[in-house]
Amino acid sequence: MLVIGTGRRAKITKRMSINLEYASQIKRVTNSPFSNPLTIGLDIETGGHVFQMVFSNSQPMNDV
Repeated sequence: MLVIGTGRRAKITKRMSINLEYASQIKRVTNSPFSNPLTIGLDIETGGHVFQMVFSNSQPMNDV
């Protein structure tokens, strides 16, 4: 499987940003359960912490 991915980050305010990641499968394996993953995230910085909300259509990294 050959995959090409890209990612972008755009600052909304001084403490907030929107993140976008996409990976396109160039050469697909037949009968593969995987599709092109798209992820959208929101980062909120609060001084000492960073809170993240992430929405994606990809498989989890640890599906136990």
